[in-house]
Amino acid sequence: LMTPNLSELEAVVGPCDTDEALVEKAGNLRGSLELGAILVTRSEAGMTLIESDMPAQHLTASAQEVFDVTGAGDTVIAVMAGGLSAGERKISDRLGLGQSDPGIRKLVDQETANFAYEETYLIDKILFWLEGGERGIAVDAKQESKRLRENDALGKPTTDGDTPMILRRPRGLFQRIF
Repeated sequence: LMTPNLSELEAVVGPCDTDEALVEKAGNLRGSLELGAILVTRSEAGMTLIESDMPAQHLTASAQEVFDVTGAGDTVIAVMAGGLSAGERKISDRLGLGQSDPGIRKLVDQETANFAYEETYLIDKILFWLEGGERGIAVDAKQESKRLRENDALGKPTTDGDTPMILRRPRGLFQRIF
């Protein structure tokens, strides 16, 4: 298994302007080096796995704000090497894992985003019997990260600006007991 990033692969095989060109050129390199597989990491475009006698698999990435990518390639090859054992390969093939929708995580997140407080359970009624109204809001991680970076760059304390706060509510009867 070899895990070049796209720039490293293109330095050896030439430009890969399309997915088809990438698969063809990486496949030829894999064959000439007699490798079992090449996994090309492609930043926000995800990864492409080229194996012998298997169709190429394009694995999408979920965009994240990243501050340090040191060791990312080492992590990829370690995880892939562990996952390519013969037993796991057979299980993966039998389960059809390579056929799953690459955007499934995003879809599940979207579908379940509003499930957190749709239903009131008995334990909620017991613990929060005096309280009503909203239970709070979710913090926008990207916006909060931006606010903290801006404060840091300007030398301001982290509490400047619209800072999310946890406000403790008065404890109910059962909360005082337990």
